[in-house]
Amino acid sequence: MQGQMSQVPNEGHGVSTCQALSLRRGGELPMSGIVPYEGPRRLPRHLSQQLAYSERKALAHATEIRAIEFVARVGLQSVAELSELEGRLIAQTPLAEPRLKVIADTAAGAIASEIVRMVQ
Repeated sequence: MQGQMSQVPNEGHGVSTCQALSLRRGGELPMSGIVPYEGPRRLPRHLSQQLAYSERKALAHATEIRAIEFVARVGLQSVAELSELEGRLIAQTPLAEPRLKVIADTAAGAIASEIVRMVQ
């Protein structure tokens, strides 16, 4: 079928002839000059063990980072909620402002200390 000529309508200029493209199944198309690397199928044992160790170490670090991020998010949200509650309670009972501030600051400090302890 390759090399066979067919007629194709041409925009207002009648019919033109062109060479038909041959259709092939996947994998049957001609390859370029690039040859894929066909080196060893497996890594040597010591390299494979080093790679596995590095992957485990990286996964442990990533897990630790996610845990720190989670605790920080919970801490930030908790401090924001405490601050909002503190502001509302001070507006309701202005005479309690100094005591409310001490309680809110103590709680926020404890949250921050927990985050610092986790990171160390």
